[in-house]
Amino acid sequence: THLKARVRNLNGEWSALAEATFWTPEIPLAVTELMYHAPDGNPHDYIEVKNISDQSITLKGYKLDNAIDFKFKNGPVSLGSGEYMVVVDDIDAFSSSYPTNGILIAGEFSGDFSNSGEEVDLEFRNNDLISFTYSDARNWPQAADGAGHSLVPLDSAMDDQELGSLDYGGNWRASTYLGGSPGYADPLEGESVVLNEVIAHTD
Repeated sequence: THLKARVRNLNGEWSALAEATFWTPEIPLAVTELMYHAPDGNPHDYIEVKNISDQSITLKGYKLDNAIDFKFKNGPVSLGSGEYMVVVDDIDAFSSSYPTNGILIAGEFSGDFSNSGEEVDLEFRNNDLISFTYSDARNWPQAADGAGHSLVPLDSAMDDQELGSLDYGGNWRASTYLGGSPGYADPLEGESVVLNEVIAHTD
């Protein structure tokens, strides 16, 4: 909440304007997916955020900075509890690669994610909430480095992203499917397909 206040004395004179921003200690957003090096010919880099709080939040005042630049001020600016939203480099290219029905797209960012890695910041009114540096080094998921998969943080790294856990490649995995799962939870391998019958000897 951003507050503006003045004080009026007994003579009816107003003081100078004082401003302050207050927020709860728990950060309501989490970075849940990053496509930083889409395959050649598929220009659909994107970043996904999720509302991890138990209530709807307004995104006005939030922005992505450093690697890319985007302010959540146009398009959908409200995000329900548990909902995902993506920011993309090119809406037309993204829409041609993904069925966008049901995907909340905040808009297009300016700039570009470096294929070799760089810092990404999620800010609220110029205060860093989440800041991390991804990389294409060997201790990072290599399937996300131009091979068609995205980066997805491990569940263990979801709740303490402001503590710098996302700087460590071991706290990320490659997305289960090629292209990732923008706008939705990325399933763990084996969650969606179950082997329930085998015929091994047919003669």
